[in-house]
Amino acid sequence: MRPSLIFLLVLLTLLLGLVLAWQYTGNRAHRVAAQARQTEQRLLVTQDSLRTLLAAQDSLRALAGRTHGEGTTPSSLAWRLDLDELRDLGLADPVAMLRADLMRHPELIPYKGVLGGRMGFYSPGDIVLLNSRWVYARFNDGHIVGFGIFEFSVAPGGRIRWKTVAAMLLE
Repeated sequence: MRPSLIFLLVLLTLLLGLVLAWQYTGNRAHRVAAQARQTEQRLLVTQDSLRTLLAAQDSLRALAGRTHGEGTTPSSLAWRLDLDELRDLGLADPVAMLRADLMRHPELIPYKGVLGGRMGFYSPGDIVLLNSRWVYARFNDGHIVGFGIFEFSVAPGGRIRWKTVAAMLLE
């Protein structure tokens, strides 16, 4: 073979390799850009969920302050009846006793702690009695935070049983 033909074949091979590499890089860039858009969309949805959850928590705390916060009187007849029912079952101070009892039950939290933390209910102020059946509570392990709805029942004599209804972590 003549050297000019060999040179031309090598040049065409290199050119073909360059075109294929350019095409591969372009396709990869499109995939990475699509993944970035999906990740950004998930982040926006997560941020929106977090804002909604924090607003709901603020609303529940405001509601708790109006209906059964420390030093206040329950404002509605239905709420007074719920508290009277709980008192009749043996809970002298239903709100305080339910909060304290829930704090003794970290096993209700369906998530494990991270980085050596232990999930638990660490603040009575983060436990809101919704009615004579459910509480809304914040839990954490010192690193991550979650919220849940927990159902309770009170047997005569004041024995409290708990059940997890729903829970979620903020990520």
